[in-house]
Amino acid sequence: MFRAACLLAAGAVWAPVVGSSSAQALDGVTVRAAIHDPAVSSVPVATPEETADPALRAFAAALLADLEQRLAAGKDRPARAEARVARIPLVASGDAPFPALPAPPDAEGADCTVESPWLALAVRRDETGLRLDLRALWSERQALLDLAALDSEAPLPTAAPQEPLTRSEFAAMAEAWRREAMGGEAPPEGAPPLAERLPPDAAWLFAHAPQAGRGPFDLGAEGALRRLVPRLAPDYAALAGALISRCLGGGGEGGRFGGPLDIRALAGPDFGASVRNPD
Repeated sequence: MFRAACLLAAGAVWAPVVGSSSAQALDGVTVRAAIHDPAVSSVPVATPEETADPALRAFAAALLADLEQRLAAGKDRPARAEARVARIPLVASGDAPFPALPAPPDAEGADCTVESPWLALAVRRDETGLRLDLRALWSERQALLDLAALDSEAPLPTAAPQEPLTRSEFAAMAEAWRREAMGGEAPPEGAPPLAERLPPDAAWLFAHAPQAGRGPFDLGAEGALRRLVPRLAPDYAALAGALISRCLGGGGEGGRFGGPLDIRALAGPDFGASVRNPD
């Protein structure tokens, strides 16, 4: 359980690790956390319990607990970590520019670094102890892209855009799907096939959303997204833990990761099975 010790700044705390281990064993390990959901508020919060989005809440709680356990199990003292977790929705509430995300860690001079679409990490060890800087993204766009890549034989991008689709973009894409994929209409004259006009994350969602219903298709697709995304939180927490272990706990060396091969290698072949193979 991640708990704040004392407030340093809005949305950021130094927190001692707490859990089943003794307080003496955990002495000298602290984590500073800031959880950002720009779609809800410009002010980050300090604990997962304060977040409004259930999937972000579950992911952040699991990631922070895993990070605390790994730091507590290590021998570096003092060990300090700064973790920034940010949510990127698939669709914005409107068409205004999306706020800037927290910056990734500075890799210059780090002893071990990890770069990936899901998590960036920099670890430094010296006579003052261990310092870890981490930014994790809970991205609905990345999750859908990963599902599409795992289900596809064709090469797809490994990283999704770090901003949501605007409301008007998503509505236009959903309408094109309704007309052409569901209604059998021909694409506009001179337009490429629908699959080439849609980003792979939106295309995967549309294909797995209910193809019939009384309401607008874009709302139905968003409803499907709200049902499936929370089920992926354990998978992405495990993936994040595997990436953290590249620099902590003898999990290998740091590096750059991305794409379905790395997902399977880091998190196992059953990654996303609850969504990809619900039966």
